[in-house]
Amino acid sequence: MIAVWIASLLFIAAPATSLTGAWEHWHASRLIETHTTAQPLLVAFALPVAVYGSSQPGLEDLRIVDDAGQEVPYVIDTPQVHRSVEWSAARVFDTGFIPGRYTQAVADVGDAGTPHDLLRIEANPADSDFFAWVGVDASVDGRTWRIVRERAPIFRFASDGISGQLQISIPETRSRFLRVRILDGRKPFGIDGVSVANLVETKAVRSLLPARVQLNPAAPAQKSWWDADTGIANAPVSAVQFSASQSAFHRLVTVSSSADAQSWNDEAEGYIYKEGGSSQLLIEVPGGHARYWRVTVFNRNDAPIQGLSVRLLSAPQYVVFRQEPGRTYRLVYGNSRAQAPQYDLATLTTREQRDAAARTNVGPQTANGAYVSPEPWTERHAWVMWAALLLAVVVIAALAIRSMRRL
Repeated sequence: MIAVWIASLLFIAAPATSLTGAWEHWHASRLIETHTTAQPLLVAFALPVAVYGSSQPGLEDLRIVDDAGQEVPYVIDTPQVHRSVEWSAARVFDTGFIPGRYTQAVADVGDAGTPHDLLRIEANPADSDFFAWVGVDASVDGRTWRIVRERAPIFRFASDGISGQLQISIPETRSRFLRVRILDGRKPFGIDGVSVANLVETKAVRSLLPARVQLNPAAPAQKSWWDADTGIANAPVSAVQFSASQSAFHRLVTVSSSADAQSWNDEAEGYIYKEGGSSQLLIEVPGGHARYWRVTVFNRNDAPIQGLSVRLLSAPQYVVFRQEPGRTYRLVYGNSRAQAPQYDLATLTTREQRDAAARTNVGPQTANGAYVSPEPWTERHAWVMWAALLLAVVVIAALAIRSMRRL
């Protein structure tokens, strides 16, 4: 919030820049730093988070304008998280239940020797709501086993509308046989099938999104609400990160967003845990944009997690355009009536070329000193219409009274 407050002071103090003609309806702009170049050059800059608070929700009004007042094509790229997963079903056999210990099933993934580091269980337990720890062992011959994942959680809470998580990660192995153990010896656990896959993924680049985060005392019983105010309309949130001093826990988490802190939209769900040296403390939020955020931790009958803290993370978006020698440029935004532009640049360049674009920056936000609202005159001066309507009512009433007196 301090960063947002400072940014707002800079905006107030910054001198106005007059954008006239076709750009008079854009109320804010930022100067784009340029490179010294004798040839056209692809350049890219990270879009400041504050821009989201002054533009349309989908950035439909974002434009780049050169010093001649000409519109310049651009592309918005988000650093790609490459993810490739192809599941294959394994043959399941040797299923059974050992009272007081676990339910087990052995999966034969085939003798192709392909690597796999993900395992998914087709669960059919007696209860629609469940949480269980899973152990996974690997073997090349089905006789000699080694532990590859000692404890990993699976869960489903249908009564709360939570579809849950039945997929777990394991260290990459080429072993033909995997033994899955549901570590609950109280009753058998239904295992209908097992699938495996190899995940190829690049990690997302994220940064901390400044926000005022606090624990909401109005949370219902058995839940904790962490409410966050980013201070920026349509703030982009890509993940929620947790930390805690408590050494062991496992809790269901949901993430919701709101424009007004009253009506909430579901954005993501997941599970956080710390247990025996392993942990999962990040919940992905795909495509979330809002000022207000609520993180719900389902404590059920456990006490709230000790020392829990919540942080919002944002994935940067990069604006890429072609800089011409000798020209200067401004990023303009803040037009409630602008339509999303369509340019050829996305097809004339490859993602690899744009990723290799020269990096640059944008300056502080400045107001358009020549700003003219794009709203129709009747909307900008609604009081005139109401005054005219009131005057018409008074005149009609006066005429009616005068006519009645003549009768």
